[in-house]
Amino acid sequence: MTDLDQLRRVLHAQEALAPDPDVVLAAATRRIRRRRATGVA
Repeated sequence: MTDLDQLRRVLHAQEALAPDPDVVLAAATRRIRRRRATGVA
């Protein structure tokens, strides 16, 4: 096994732990809207 193979296995294992990009984007959008509304009010 080479270092590259080991790196691929580690990255593949870590990929399952990453949050769903759509969920992250939705949460960020809600926070931005809330801050804008607070700043305007």
